[in-house]
Amino acid sequence: MTGLVRSETSAAKATAAGATPVIGDTTDSSWLAGQMAQADGTIHTASPGDETSSAVQAAVADAAIAACTDSGKPFVLTSRVTACETPAAGSPEPAELRSRHRTPLPTAVAPTPREGITVKVENKTIDGVFIEHVPSEGSPSGPPIVFVHGGLQGSWAWENYLPYFAAAGHDSYAFSWFNHHGSQDLPEDQFTLRSMADTVEELETVVDHIGHVPILITHSMGALVGLKYAEKHPVLAQVHITPAISAEVGLHPNTEIDLTQPTDIPDFETAWQTVFEGSPEDDARRYFALLCRESAMAIKETLSTSLRVDRTRIDGPSLVIAAENDVIVPAEAIRRSAAHFGSDYLFVRGRSHNVLLEPGWRETAERINTWLDRHTW
Repeated sequence: MTGLVRSETSAAKATAAGATPVIGDTTDSSWLAGQMAQADGTIHTASPGDETSSAVQAAVADAAIAACTDSGKPFVLTSRVTACETPAAGSPEPAELRSRHRTPLPTAVAPTPREGITVKVENKTIDGVFIEHVPSEGSPSGPPIVFVHGGLQGSWAWENYLPYFAAAGHDSYAFSWFNHHGSQDLPEDQFTLRSMADTVEELETVVDHIGHVPILITHSMGALVGLKYAEKHPVLAQVHITPAISAEVGLHPNTEIDLTQPTDIPDFETAWQTVFEGSPEDDARRYFALLCRESAMAIKETLSTSLRVDRTRIDGPSLVIAAENDVIVPAEAIRRSAAHFGSDYLFVRGRSHNVLLEPGWRETAERINTWLDRHTW
């Protein structure tokens, strides 16, 4: 086994782990592609989690496309195994993928994390919206579920929940908002001032593609997207995990946000202590490398809890989930939100804001699944 590293220190670690180190520039896609072409397969673990992470991620994506496409060689991105094959009709061409390194190859086979169970992930882009679909095992026994990610993240945030709920009998879909993981990039000035209510457009695209009334499962800022969607469209049920708070419930802090440019990604230590607090460092660094900038208006709406939602226009059962160690959205505020919207309330102990990615995610998923079995038909 060969380990591609960028320093003598990393080379020593690779040697200690039983690999033969090769030192080079891990932001050089040509060098990486040459190394990949000589191997039987490639595993990309975590990016460094520093200011070079984006460049490393871009170079690895470019190199994988150049070296693996049509080769039959596997390219493994930590918990995701991507089948290297020619893009399907209607999917982004390789050149487009190279310019937007966040986009996975069109069809992937992803193992359920830490279990080694492989499931088929069907990736496609519709009207600029990147969608991941894990079909139910056998004929669906329940309604389709659409998963809505939170701020700075993308469809990748549901890597645990997609295969879990597909195995439970639901066609499961995750998508990325515009300017996030694989979806089209709007002009920066437009993205900067884009409201959470505007993001309903992407969710509408996904549901139109599915053609059935869905269940919505959301996380954090994604809850506001789901609620604004439900004002205008039928939903069978909603589950909001550590949800952002609407104006009718909110905290209304005095928050100053620069609305002239998108909000930057925080440094790793800040992200780990807030967004990924419950995750081990290796996992946190992997997720951190996938974060992207966020609409300044969306951040302002969330922090100032200024987005209004008309509860009288929303039907169907709902469940909201608060986490004991969440430092972003306090459980007390989520409890008030549950009361305002007439939602069932679940408090999970020992969990933090990103319940869906940290160890113990399955326990929460099982409780959601049990709730859905009782409230949907």
